[in-house]
Amino acid sequence: MPEHTDTLITHAYLLTMQGDGVGYIADGAVAVQGDRIAAVGTTDELSTRFQAAERIDASDCAVLPGLIDAHMHTTLSIVRGVAQDVKHWMQKALAPYSRHITHEARVAATKLNALEALKAGTTTQCDYGGIYEGWAEFYNQSGIRARLAPIFNALPPGGMAGWTVGDLYPFDLEHGHRAMARAVEFCRAWNGAAEGRITTMLGAHAPDMMPVEMLLEAKEIGQREGWMLHVHVAQGDREIEQRVKRYGKRTIPLLDEIGYLDAQLLAVHLTEATDEEAALVARRGARMALCSGSIGIIDGIVPPARAFKETGGLVALGSD
Repeated sequence: MPEHTDTLITHAYLLTMQGDGVGYIADGAVAVQGDRIAAVGTTDELSTRFQAAERIDASDCAVLPGLIDAHMHTTLSIVRGVAQDVKHWMQKALAPYSRHITHEARVAATKLNALEALKAGTTTQCDYGGIYEGWAEFYNQSGIRARLAPIFNALPPGGMAGWTVGDLYPFDLEHGHRAMARAVEFCRAWNGAAEGRITTMLGAHAPDMMPVEMLLEAKEIGQREGWMLHVHVAQGDREIEQRVKRYGKRTIPLLDEIGYLDAQLLAVHLTEATDEEAALVARRGARMALCSGSIGIIDGIVPPARAFKETGGLVALGSD
């Protein structure tokens, strides 16, 4: 007797991502029971095995696992395009606009970006942003698989808007530790929520945006709680300059010196990393999030992902 299943997708160009290559099955089928995949195989095999309440003919369509966006700033989708043709875009464009984003705009921006991602086949979103009311709740209600990374740094309230390019950043450690405490509280509340569909990472904003002591404190908390650190690393010449001025070393050698390069770290961008620095990050076991589309628009640079991957590092793709 055939087994019963809710949905049977047939006659697909099926990419299972199992075995060699992409696990291609020319005339593939997928059986779905509830919210779980019950079986994959050829159309003949599964049509014989299952009796389905609904059948979907996927002829001339590809069926594959949902894509993962490893680095998104969904709330910034509302200011998309304001900074890509501006030199010193962070201080002179993105920061001035961002400080005027209202709560309602943040909610709308996240929903817009999530819908765009779903339309493109992205079903897991690593959203890297400031905590606002309704952020995690949206992912909980939407059914999207999410990795939420609340951002914190030691910059004074208002961020970089209006700062003179090249000046050493001022730090407000009291404000920074309050932001980090809020991020820790958020991560504890939401990690493993929605039956494991929502997980969290600590979003230490960037090495230039906090002192080494705060970076190490975040690492210690993450180790204790079992969380990864989601960090912009070597994201621009601005960051490298700040680290050299404050500590006398470029970002990646400095992070290596303080023991930051390990499997706990998701290093985002590596825009200004040399091939040798990228290879070092990979050898230490950290992962890389490559956002080449975004970096290409802003800086016209291709990050050194090839050197990272050839050293054995794991690279994920992000839209930024």
